[in-house]
Amino acid sequence: MKYPNRTSINPLPATARPAAARPAGQITPAAPAGLAVGAGLLTILYVLIVYGRLPEILIPIPMLAFAVAVPALGLTLITGGLLRAGQTSAGKMLLVLTAWLILCIPFSEWPGGSFNLIVRQMWLKSVALYFIIAGNIVTFHQYRKLIYSIALSLLLIVAGTAVWGAARMGRLSAGEGLLGNPNDFAVHLLVAAPFLYFILQTRGLASFRGLLALGVLAGVLLLVLKTGSRAGLLTMAAFLGYQFFRGTLRTKIMLSMAALAGLAILPAVVPQEAWVRYLTIFSDVDQSEYDTRQVEFAQGSKEARIELLKESIWITIHNPVFGVGPGMFSQASAEKTEAAGQRARWSQTHNSFTQIASESGILAGVLYAALVLLAIRRGWSLNRLARRNPGAKEFSIAADVLAQSTVCFVVGAFFGNYAYMMYMPLLVGCAESLHKIAVRELPVQVPSPVASRISPRRVAPH
Repeated sequence: MKYPNRTSINPLPATARPAAARPAGQITPAAPAGLAVGAGLLTILYVLIVYGRLPEILIPIPMLAFAVAVPALGLTLITGGLLRAGQTSAGKMLLVLTAWLILCIPFSEWPGGSFNLIVRQMWLKSVALYFIIAGNIVTFHQYRKLIYSIALSLLLIVAGTAVWGAARMGRLSAGEGLLGNPNDFAVHLLVAAPFLYFILQTRGLASFRGLLALGVLAGVLLLVLKTGSRAGLLTMAAFLGYQFFRGTLRTKIMLSMAALAGLAILPAVVPQEAWVRYLTIFSDVDQSEYDTRQVEFAQGSKEARIELLKESIWITIHNPVFGVGPGMFSQASAEKTEAAGQRARWSQTHNSFTQIASESGILAGVLYAALVLLAIRRGWSLNRLARRNPGAKEFSIAADVLAQSTVCFVVGAFFGNYAYMMYMPLLVGCAESLHKIAVRELPVQVPSPVASRISPRRVAPH
């Protein structure tokens, strides 16, 4: 389906255009037609379901996500979104990566297990999410709603955790599945946390939405601290550090004050088990000061992860082409340790980048890293472009939030097994969607001497 060409990127100076053509503080809307509206709404609903983990925490309806994904994909195909998403740089790399992962299956340690992971359980569903977002979110109005759906998913998770969350060995988790693992729970919250910042920046604390977003963000940070996840703590540091170094002086002051206030109340709300785990990030902990079992478990986990990282690199070097098979690192690791006369460790890599490289070869690892970097670069480049125009403030914030979310994912991915999950395709889908929207809607109004150096090629579709 064709969309009206409403592209407003123009190297001409602002004075050369009619003053009433574009009100200050707005971007030029490009309205989708017909089925594209329904496709966008289904996409927003689907993202809410899968990121909000609704079947796990709120609506235990089997196949709920599938029931929404099928018509969303169907409309993506009918409206031409599937083709548009596949023709982008990210779409092409994702298709190549998918083909390579499928090619790795026959060479796997256990082809049946790799087939289930790639085709039935996880990867193809994750890739579908990219095509649904990049194909169906075609206006900034829709993209803004997508941001709100991700923010709403955090609200539902925070509320659900307050009701059904439980602490095991002093570590908080929520529901079953992904949210049942404290480490995954923390990273899941923090990857989406920057989207709450978008609402704070665009709505302000004087509005109900802004205050609600601030409350949810405070809840997210508190829940992360209660998980006792060291990966979560480092990802939180990346989230706050990103805001501090890229924010205004006012933002830096507010973050500093919030950090001081948080440090004053945290000992009263964070369990001792969590503090012990956090302390082991920096040094070994004196067992005489804390429960011996807690200290041994935390320090043993730290040492095991370092060994797993070394082992995943070793397996990558010795299996550089096809790896040991998607999802088969634990089996290959167990066989290796048993052959050396040691007790088998049936553990994952706890690093998404070495996970995909060791299981699917160096090419897969390079493609995966390139896609992640593409999302970050898209966010930063679109942010710089939008900041040249005072009428594109919301767009500028949305682009920066996307980059920040991807940076949070990178930090979390260094300590978790998310290579085949939805995070990378979701973020890349948002990046390509926002890039396409920039081509159609983003105005560039700059003084004439600078305008001559700006051309539509800066955001031209790939």
